[in-house]
Amino acid sequence: MARLGRMGISASAVAGALGDTRMRSLGRQLWEQRRSVL
Repeated sequence: MARLGRMGISASAVAGALGDTRMRSLGRQLWEQRRSVL
């Protein structure tokens, strides 16, 4: 679980660095869904 959290944080950080707002919003939606499920 901790590893998944770290990967998610690093992934969002990479997306932010790239400046891809679409990927960022998409990842955020998926993350929110996963979070609600967990």
